[in-house]
Amino acid sequence: MRRLQEASVLACLAWTAAARAQTTQAIVRGRVTDSFTGLGISAVRLTLDAARGSIRTENAVSDRSGYYSLPLVSPGSYVLRAAAGSYQPREVHGVALAVAALVEVDLVLRPMADVWEQGEYRGLLPVGDRGLAPLFGPDIDRGRTALVRFPSVAQAGQDAALSSVITRDFLLQLPLAGRDAYSLLVMMPGVTADAGTARGLGVAVNGQRPSASNFMLDGVEHNNYVVSAPLGGLAPEAIEEYRLSSNNFSAEFGRSSGVLANAVTRAGTGRWHGLGYAYGQNEILNANGFQQNLRGFRRAPQRQIQPGGWLGGPLGGGFLVSGSLERLRTRTRLDPVELILPTTLALSQFAGSAGRRLFDRFPLAFPKSDVEFRVPVTFEPPSSLDRWLGVARADRDFAGGRARVFTRLVYNDLSRPDFLWSPYPGFTAPLTQRTASPVVSLTHSPRANWTGEYRVAFSSDRLSWDRPHPEIPTYISGDGTELPGSTALYSYRNAASHVELNTAQTHISSRHALKGGGGLLERRTGGELTAGRDGRYSFLGVSDFLTDWPDFVEAIVARGSASLAAPSFDQRYSQHQWHAFLQDAWRWSPQALVSIGARYESFGAPSSQRGGVLYRPDRNDFAARAAISWRPRARGQTLAKAAYGVFYDRPFDNLWQNVRSNSIQLALGSIGTPGFPIADPLRSVLARLPRERVTLQAFPEPLSISPTLRDAYVHSAFAGVSHRLGEDAEVEVTGMAAGGRQLVTTDKIDRNSATQAYRANQSSSTYFGGSATYRHRSPHLSMQASYTWSHSIDLQSEALAGDFFDLAFTRGATAESRLGVSAFSREGDPRGDRGSSDFDQRHNATLFALWEPPVLRGWRIGSMAAVRSGFPYTVFAIPHDEGEKFYNLRANYGNCPPGPAAPAPVEGVRRLTPDDFCAPRPGRQGNTGRNGFAGPGFFNVDASLERSFRLPHAPETHRLLLRVESFNLLNHANLATPDNLAGSERFGVAQRGRAGRTSSFPALVPFAESGRQMQLLLRYEF
Repeated sequence: MRRLQEASVLACLAWTAAARAQTTQAIVRGRVTDSFTGLGISAVRLTLDAARGSIRTENAVSDRSGYYSLPLVSPGSYVLRAAAGSYQPREVHGVALAVAALVEVDLVLRPMADVWEQGEYRGLLPVGDRGLAPLFGPDIDRGRTALVRFPSVAQAGQDAALSSVITRDFLLQLPLAGRDAYSLLVMMPGVTADAGTARGLGVAVNGQRPSASNFMLDGVEHNNYVVSAPLGGLAPEAIEEYRLSSNNFSAEFGRSSGVLANAVTRAGTGRWHGLGYAYGQNEILNANGFQQNLRGFRRAPQRQIQPGGWLGGPLGGGFLVSGSLERLRTRTRLDPVELILPTTLALSQFAGSAGRRLFDRFPLAFPKSDVEFRVPVTFEPPSSLDRWLGVARADRDFAGGRARVFTRLVYNDLSRPDFLWSPYPGFTAPLTQRTASPVVSLTHSPRANWTGEYRVAFSSDRLSWDRPHPEIPTYISGDGTELPGSTALYSYRNAASHVELNTAQTHISSRHALKGGGGLLERRTGGELTAGRDGRYSFLGVSDFLTDWPDFVEAIVARGSASLAAPSFDQRYSQHQWHAFLQDAWRWSPQALVSIGARYESFGAPSSQRGGVLYRPDRNDFAARAAISWRPRARGQTLAKAAYGVFYDRPFDNLWQNVRSNSIQLALGSIGTPGFPIADPLRSVLARLPRERVTLQAFPEPLSISPTLRDAYVHSAFAGVSHRLGEDAEVEVTGMAAGGRQLVTTDKIDRNSATQAYRANQSSSTYFGGSATYRHRSPHLSMQASYTWSHSIDLQSEALAGDFFDLAFTRGATAESRLGVSAFSREGDPRGDRGSSDFDQRHNATLFALWEPPVLRGWRIGSMAAVRSGFPYTVFAIPHDEGEKFYNLRANYGNCPPGPAAPAPVEGVRRLTPDDFCAPRPGRQGNTGRNGFAGPGFFNVDASLERSFRLPHAPETHRLLLRVESFNLLNHANLATPDNLAGSERFGVAQRGRAGRTSSFPALVPFAESGRQMQLLLRYEF
C-alpha cells in the first residue's frame, strides 16, 4: 500500500470562505475512478478516520458509478482511505474539515496488476499539477517512473457565503479581551465595531442593526432575547471552532439579517487529553486611564483570577466524553464619586423622628462638624464579579457507525454583588444570572447517501436583581444629601425558557447535495419590573427629612384606577416559532456549484396571559436564496462567487416587553406638613391624602405596537473573487449590498396631548461596500488582514434609544452618549430623518496574526490590531420653547449670532466651533442633517508573547505554556465623539479616552477603551 502524505494540499481548506453552508458538521463526497479506464469503481469501501485519534471513524461505500458521500462529519482533521478487492488501497492524509465544510475528494485507484503507470514515458517531467518521480527499490527498474496524482480536492460549499472559520488555535492563542470567544467577530470584513448601542454585541454586520444576530451552539439556539446577545459566556478552551457568516448563508439557517455565529463545543478524543490554566490580572501591571490621570484619580485596584480546565477522552461503553469548568473572580473599584452626607451636628439636632431612626438603623461613619449640617465625602464604589462556566459533552456511535447520539450541557452562573451600589449598608443590590442549556442530538444514516439529524434542546435563563428593603421607599433630598434607602426605581426578574425541536434530512448524489427540514421553538417568559412600586418621598433638604416633612410623595398605581389601587407587576408571555427549508447544492459542472434554497419562517407574536396577542403574527416570511461559485479552470486557483437572498429578523423581547408597563401610572401627592408618617406603608399614606392633592402623571410613557407589525427583512447580495497564492495564502475581493425593508422603529405620537411610544415598520436602509482580505497559513505564520469600505443609510438606527426601561445596562456595557431618543423629528415623517446610520463606519482595517519565529523555537507572538474611521453624529440644539413638538431638534449651521468666547478645552480637542451652531427658529427644524458630522477615528493594538516548554521526564505531548497579554499595547487614548449639544459649556470638545462600551468582565468587544491592561497566563497541556 502506498501512503500519500498530502497535508500541504489540504492545509488551507479551512481558510476558504467561499461556498460553505451553516450546519455544524461537514460533508465529504467525491468519486473513485479506475486509473486505466477512467470509469467509476463500485463497491469501494471508504473510511474517514480522525487524525491523532481525535473523534471517530466514518464509513461509506461507492455506488455503481463510483460516487460516495460521508455526510455530517464533525469538524476536525481526518485520514481518508479507499479500498476495493482488486485495486491497490489509497490514503489521503490531512483532510481538514471546518464547521459547515463541503469538501470533494476525487480518488484514482490502480488495479493490483498495474505495477507501472500505463502510458507514461521514462524520465522525470512536471505536468501541470501532476508530478513524475523516480521509484527506487531492489526489484524495480530505476529507469522507470511512476505518476503521482494528487487527489482532486475541491472546497465546494452548499452556498456561496461570506464567512470565516475561527479555529481552535486562534481561540487559544490570540489575546482575546475578556477572553470572549466572539470578540474576533469585530476583526472580520464587513463588520463595524464599537457601535453606538449596547444591544447585541455592539457591532453591526452587513450594514444591519447590532440586534440583527443569531448565535448558535452545536446547531441549536444560544440567544439572550432580552439584550439580543449570546446566552451566557463561552470559554474559548471549550470550543472546537466556530463560523461567522456575515452575508448570504444557506436556507437551512435564518432568524437574522446580520451575523450568524455557529459554534461547536469541543468533543472527546480517542485518547485522554486535557489542559489546565489560570489567567490573572493585577493593577500593578496596568496603566492608568487618560481621564483618570487628568482628574487626579489613582489607579484603581484590581484583582482578577480566572482558573479553569478541559478534559476529554474515551469512557467505558464506547462513549467519548469531554468537559470544561472555569471560574472568574474580579475585584476592582470604580472612579471616585462625591456624595453629600449629613454631619454629626445635623444628627444631634434632631431625635425621635422616623428619618432620624433610619440613620440609626443603617449607620455610616458620618463626617464630624461643629458648623455644617452636610459636607461632601468621596467614595470609591466597589465593582466585583463572580462567574462559573461549565460545559459537559458525550458522544457515542451505534449500529456500526450508522447512528450517533450526542448530548451536551452548558451552565453559566454569574453574579455581580455590587450591581446597584449604595454607601449605606444593606442597600447594595446584587445582580444574578443563571442559564442552563442541554441538548440531545441523534444522527442516523440508513443508507450511505441519506442521513437524518434530530435535535431536542432546552434552555433556561434567570436574570434578576432586587430592590433591597422594599418596605423602605426612596428618599430624595433637594439639597443633594444622600439619604438611607435604595435609589433603585425597581427590582427586576425575568425567567425565560424554550424548548426547541428540529430535524434535517440530507441526501447526496453524484451532483446534488439536497437538504430539507424544519423546526419548532416554543418560548415562555415571565417575571416582573416593579417600577415605582415602593414609592418615593421628596424633601427640600436634609433638615426636612429629619423632621419628617416631605414635600411630595410618589407611587405607582393602576392606570385608570379611581381608587389609586396598587397594580399587578407580574406578567407572563408565550411565543411559538417554526420554520421549514429546502436547500440544494448542485454541481452544475466540474467548475461550477449552484446553490438554491427556500425558507419559510414564522416568528409568531407574543401572547400575554392577560391581554392576549400583542399584534397580529406575520405569515408572509418566505425567503429565497441563490448562489453560484465558479472556478474558471478545473484545477485553477481562482474562484468567483456571487449570491443573493432574503433574510428576516425576528423581533427580540426588548422590542415589546415594555407593554407590561402600560397598566401602571405615577401618582404624585402634595404634602408640605411636618411630622408626616413617612415610615408607614406608603399605600396607606397615599390613600389618606385628599384626592384633590393627588395628581396622575404621564409616566411611564405608554407603548403602543402597531397591530399589523411585520417582521423586518433584508435583500442581501454580494459578488467576489478569491485567488490562491501558492499553498499558503489567499486573497479575496468582494462587493456587498443590502437593502432593509419594514425595519422596526419607534415614534412619539399624540404629541399635543398624552405622548405615546409607537412601534411600527416605518424605516428602510441601504448598505453597500467592498472588502479586500488576505489570509495566510503556514507552519510559522497564520494571519488575516482585511480592509472594508462601506456606507450605511437609514431612517432610524435604534428603536430603543432613550427607552426608559432598556435593560442593556445590565451587561455593564454602555453606548457612547449621543443624546437623542428613538422618535422621528416630525410625527409620522420618517423621511425627514434620512441619513447615515449610527453604525456607519466608512473605513475599517483589521489584522490578527500568530507568528512563530523559526529561529526562536517555542516562542509565539500574537497580535490583534485595527484602524477605523469614526461614527457619524448629530448636532442637537436646545429648544426655545418647552412645548416644542420637534423631537431630536437639530441645530442650525451658519448665520448664528455671536456668543461668548469659548474656553480652551482642557480635557480633549475641540472639533466644532460653537459660534457656527445655534438653535433654529421656533417651529422649525435645523438645517443640519441627522448624523451629518463625522466623529474622530480610532485605532488599537493588542499583543501577546508566549513561551512553551516541554516538561522534563514527561512525554512529548506534555507541555507548559507561559504567556503575557497586553490590551491597548501602545497605551493610546482615542478621541471620543464630541459633545454634540449646541450651547452647552463643552460643546464641540472630544475628550481623550472613548466613553463608549466599557468592559463588562468579560468584555464583549476587544477595543473597549482603557489604559494598557496586562494579563498573565499559565497553562499545562497534555
